[in-house]
Amino acid sequence: MSCSNKSPDLIPKVLLVDDELAFGRAVQRHLEKHGYSCEHVCSLEGAREFLTTDSPNLLILDMKLPDGNGLQFLKEIEEKRDFPVFVLTAYATVNNAVAAMKMKACDYLSKPIDLDALSTLVSSVVEEWRDSTERTAKRSFQTLADIEQSMIREALNDSKGNVSKAARNLGLGRMALRHRIKKYGIIYSSDN
Repeated sequence: MSCSNKSPDLIPKVLLVDDELAFGRAVQRHLEKHGYSCEHVCSLEGAREFLTTDSPNLLILDMKLPDGNGLQFLKEIEEKRDFPVFVLTAYATVNNAVAAMKMKACDYLSKPIDLDALSTLVSSVVEEWRDSTERTAKRSFQTLADIEQSMIREALNDSKGNVSKAARNLGLGRMALRHRIKKYGIIYSSDN
């Protein structure tokens, strides 16, 4: 993945929280080489500071940090979190993996990590997250028109096709409702 032609706003942003400096730098350089913006912090406090001013497209979080536990941090940010998370650990256990998945982590990775495999995983999760976000945004823009059409159809059905009565029930003028019926191509039958 190459983001060299993209504006800074379009470059996926990864927040790496890991207290191992050499590992963190290696991951940061590797992800940046593959077109990501990667911020490396060594503590949960650093992650908190980052999240007060910015939001990543992906959080890669070590489980054991000098100032706390990564899973407890996930619980702390659960309400505000709108990005996927990978949990890293050098001490992998089934219980920790289950706990990470219950906290809605996308993946649970055991160190040492193959950097090429990591960048492939990052790419697929970031693209999936971005596609999901775009679909949600498109759906929400379409939803207002869909809701209005549904309300008009329901009002016409309840009034047995009487446009004047349906308009009153919707709080619209008769001509305004006729305009919307024509705009949306709504077909209705009248008992009159």
